Amino acid sequence: MPPHPRGCAFLSRFFATPNYETRHFLNLASECGLLPVIEEYHADKFVAHNPIKRALARLGFHTGHDRHSRRLVEFASILDWSQQGRPMCDVVTRWGQSLLDFHRELFAIAINGAASAFLYECAPQYARAGSSPSAYYRAFFRVCVADGILFEDFLLDPNELTFTRDIVLPAFEDVKAEFGLRPLIVRLSEPEEQSAPHWFWYPSELKSVVTARLQGAIK
Repeated sequence: MPPHPRGCAFLSRFFATPNYETRHFLNLASECGLLPVIEEYHADKFVAHNPIKRALARLGFHTGHDRHSRRLVEFASILDWSQQGRPMCDVVTRWGQSLLDFHRELFAIAINGAASAFLYECAPQYARAGSSPSAYYRAFFRVCVADGILFEDFLLDPNELTFTRDIVLPAFEDVKAEFGLRPLIVRLSEPEEQSAPHWFWYPSELKSVVTARLQGAIK
């Protein structure tokens, strides 16, 4: 981990991307005086039924509110969905750029270096830790005992309950027993906002970047 006098703030996602969730995380890290570290996992398989993965390929742009104050969104699909099952790092956009490189570029355009986020690809460390998600979480929670704080929402709704109960909680308890200390985890969002889809949307000003790429792919 990069040295920092007050430690790191961790966000664990497949790719770093400048959606509203990432922006919120970067603001929280700044308010706490922590170095933001976005842990990425490029080797995971791309599947459309996972909402976080789907949002990386079907980008939603927040365009305003209607007269009832409801958020308005426009979507743009940027890849051929027949690529499901490939490693995330091997998926390509409609214009031939890798999905990973595109989100790297979008992140650089939107954040412009001001956030000082440290991007960390964890696949090699996960491979050494073991092949199961529970092993991944044990390895990651060990880092969160002293080196930083994980910002995350582990949900108990029907879609996430089994994963939280069978994977996350046992890993948490194992690390707690190993060190005699709890891994440091704080809520990323308020309870009423945790399942809201708008966290994975993007500001409307980034829509022109995607539109230009898609138009170029059609020509």
